Amino acid sequence: NSYFPVAPLGRDRTIMRVSDSSATSLVAAYNANGQIAARLPGFDYPAFAGSPDGTTVFFADSGAIWSMPIGGGPRRRLAEGNSVAPDPNGRYVVTEVIGDQGVHLLHVPLDGTAPHEIPVGGDMAIAPIALAPNAVAPDGRILVEVVSRASWFWPSAILDPKTGRLTIVPPGIAYDMTSAGWDTQGRVMTVVLGLEASLWRFRPEKQLGR
Repeated sequence: NSYFPVAPLGRDRTIMRVSDSSATSLVAAYNANGQIAARLPGFDYPAFAGSPDGTTVFFADSGAIWSMPIGGGPRRRLAEGNSVAPDPNGRYVVTEVIGDQGVHLLHVPLDGTAPHEIPVGGDMAIAPIALAPNAVAPDGRILVEVVSRASWFWPSAILDPKTGRLTIVPPGIAYDMTSAGWDTQGRVMTVVLGLEASLWRFRPEKQLGR
């Protein structure tokens, strides 16, 4: 069996969790033919992403984000976080921290310099839903799900990390959207869940007993 999510690893591979009767593993497979390129036995972390250069997997464990070589080896703690999305240019990762004080994002450089919090402006808050592995665009914009006072749905939005501005993506605040990420052509891809309802009133054709 395989499990959501799946994430790109470099330009030619995809990583996913798979399980059999014995254990769950992280598997890297070539996109062209499905051939397995690497396997990490015992990997059962639901939030993960692959590095753009194809050498590293990032994953969340016990409230922190870690990195590990895709071929196996020691892991390294990067920052706090519950999910992670790498910069497509390989310079940093964005981590999402879900805590008692709400949800916030961290910009975490991979050169070892200190992380800093990414500002979020306006009256919308980031929803406590994991970042997609491809949530960061090459220009730095970040796809998140948000909570709006104008709707009970959690739509996706584009966050400009320089200004903190959030822009709702179509079809708008009347829908839940999950797993929002960027494709290779710079388009937003997301799962949209709508809700429609009707109110009916029924009357008997005649009164009983008469």
